[in-house]
Amino acid sequence: MNVIFTFYRNFIWPANLVTLVSCYLMLGGSGKNAVYMFWMKLITGFFFGVFFEFFHAQQFCFYNNLGYSKTRLFTTAAILDLFIWSVLTVIVLLI
Repeated sequence: MNVIFTFYRNFIWPANLVTLVSCYLMLGGSGKNAVYMFWMKLITGFFFGVFFEFFHAQQFCFYNNLGYSKTRLFTTAAILDLFIWSVLTVIVLLI
């Protein structure tokens, strides 16, 4: 799991900034806004992945030597990011 956190650390700040902005936008609204924010989170996560793929491609040799493929890295990082987003969204919607 440390390898996944190391990989996720590369784009944790912009991903969590998008999470906090979406939570702020949902603060005054209803749960209906959560659907729009979910799609915003998925689209921006895709763009972060593409950005990392193009500009940090040399780092994949490190993860490949540890036995992790690109698909596994991106999938688990996306699941971790969506988990963080969903926990914060539930907290905001319960306020």
